[in-house]
Amino acid sequence: MSDSDKGFYERFLDLFNKHIRIMAPILTLVVLTIFFSFVGVRFATVQNMTNILRNSALLIILGCGITMILLIAEIDLSFANMMTLISVLTSYLLVNRQWPSSLNIPSMLILGILFGLLNGACVAYITIPSFAVTLASMTIFNGASEWLTEGRPFFKVPEILYYLGNASFENIPILVAIAFGIALIFYFVLKYTRFGRYVYMVGGNSEAARLAGVNVKLIRLEVFAIMGLTVAVAGMLGLGRLGSTQTGTFESLLIAGIAATVIGGTSLFGGEGGIGHTIIGVFIWYVLRNGLDLMNISIYLKSMVIGIILLLALIFNLYLQRRSAQIK
Repeated sequence: MSDSDKGFYERFLDLFNKHIRIMAPILTLVVLTIFFSFVGVRFATVQNMTNILRNSALLIILGCGITMILLIAEIDLSFANMMTLISVLTSYLLVNRQWPSSLNIPSMLILGILFGLLNGACVAYITIPSFAVTLASMTIFNGASEWLTEGRPFFKVPEILYYLGNASFENIPILVAIAFGIALIFYFVLKYTRFGRYVYMVGGNSEAARLAGVNVKLIRLEVFAIMGLTVAVAGMLGLGRLGSTQTGTFESLLIAGIAATVIGGTSLFGGEGGIGHTIIGVFIWYVLRNGLDLMNISIYLKSMVIGIILLLALIFNLYLQRRSAQIK
């Protein structure tokens, strides 16, 4: 290897190590895409790529809220059941109370914020661990959904939600445009606002943030409220996308949401990561699932493979945390 080649290699390696938290997920996504393009006959088609984008939209919206929760070094186990409850309530109020969309949709947004505030208040002011709080609220939300549905699916959907969930403009799904629009807002808030800096400070070192004058409890409360709002938006758009809802409709998004965010490089320990990481993580998750589906792998084997990849992602996340600390 010549000196010039060695110099380029060393510069590239130095750049990779410096930005390893974002470079590693990007490399993973590229490798998976190339692999499935060769082994999956229908993978590298415009229609399939559009399907991956459309399927990723709800998880990108959820991922924005999950990212903020993880950045403050907390966890939310209730968002999938809250999302189901929001979708059930939206349909229930339309069917049984004839609420118009102009009343129904704002009410669900406010309710999502209130749910988030409830979780956040318990974490920030009563100092109950977020794992325990959201585990309890997860059960409450699931029970409320069962009580409202009595085991029956609801098929009534506000027209505006059905349109937003399924329509396209110039071959671009509107749901995808909404998801990236929301992600752009979150990216701007986290990167360019004082609130965003406080979120990273609280997650990186809450005691140092408190001594610097940051109201740590208020930041935690606000982040959980934002999470609730994000879930409400995803729940209503998910209802529009599917055209129906019932108990357990979005339960699978609990694992998917946390896994995609972590795979993308956002730290479970707080203070590291961001929206760009989450978007990449969501794409990794759905490229993997889509590719395995096209390979006709057994559903049982597929679940095991995804579980192994999640475990490896958690191990790698811990490695990144230590590597970043060494570089700093």
